[in-house]
Amino acid sequence: MEKLQRHLNQMQCVGCGGPLQIVEGTLRCVQCGEGFPIQDGAPFLIDSADRAAQKLSGHMEALFRFPAFYRVKIQLLLQLNKTSDLSLTELLRGKSVLDVGCGPFIYGYDATLPASLVGIDLSPQFVHAMSRHDSKNLFMVANARKIPFTSKSFDVSFLRYVIHHIPGDTATLLTEVARVTCEHLIIFDHVRSDVSWKEAIQTTYWKMFDSGHHYNTRREWDELLRPYRVAAFQRTGRMFNNICQIILDLRGHG
Repeated sequence: MEKLQRHLNQMQCVGCGGPLQIVEGTLRCVQCGEGFPIQDGAPFLIDSADRAAQKLSGHMEALFRFPAFYRVKIQLLLQLNKTSDLSLTELLRGKSVLDVGCGPFIYGYDATLPASLVGIDLSPQFVHAMSRHDSKNLFMVANARKIPFTSKSFDVSFLRYVIHHIPGDTATLLTEVARVTCEHLIIFDHVRSDVSWKEAIQTTYWKMFDSGHHYNTRREWDELLRPYRVAAFQRTGRMFNNICQIILDLRGHG
């Protein structure tokens, strides 16, 4: 409970936005009275709609229930699709960080750099795997579209290969993550080629290994990011530069 206590004053009910308190081993909203269970130290801050969203359809998304197999998949893809990564050290050192869609293990950044780290994921299996691996930081079951924290709770937020797995409007998703972020939002995701034969190969690759809902072209990314100050946009990856690494500077935004 100590990890949870450290963040409790920044947390909010996903239903009404009211403050939360710990009551007899559960989280309860002071304002509306809604209760949220805590299982093996991990808060479950989801509603009935979120629980329905946990029923995943894609064959690769089914791995979200099996952290060990998912880890093997990611390590294989990292070998198949080598990337040249942006340097994030100075953005993360000593910062409070939110990892949205944290998965069962950290990759793509050095998790020892932040002063504090909170991870959220809709997969209870992933959250429990992270909690077992990292006893210092807080991990919880929550929806990226209804982040259970008050505005500007974190210096930096991550969306690592998450956006294409979340159905619905991506602009509102970015708005929600930006709401809780003071300084920088870091996005790792995919870019669909504008060249038809390259797109066909990418689509086959994604169907086999990823099962995402949508993949943006560079033009679609530019339109999506128009409301934000883009500090960096790097394309990388063996599959025709199919990976984008983006840093949004949110200082002064909103």
